[in-house]
Amino acid sequence: MKQQKQKYHRVHFDGLAQMRMEAIGGVIRQYRYDTMLSREDFAKEYGISRSLVERIETGKNVNILSLFRICDIFMISPEELFQGCD
Repeated sequence: MKQQKQKYHRVHFDGLAQMRMEAIGGVIRQYRYDTMLSREDFAKEYGISRSLVERIETGKNVNILSLFRICDIFMISPEELFQGCD
């Protein structure tokens, strides 16, 4: 039996939610800056795409699993990530 690909649904944010996503992206960008890696080098190092890093850092539509993956990379909890946005 053929395995079906998991489908992700995009969520469109209102203005406030978009500002929060951009704030989360800023926190993640700062963590990446602290590693002194470019987006491309960071993506290669951790086995993710450069476009995913860019989407997350700019607050574009990103699924929660991608945010969890980034938290794992930086060894922080999602709570720590979201607290950095306040």
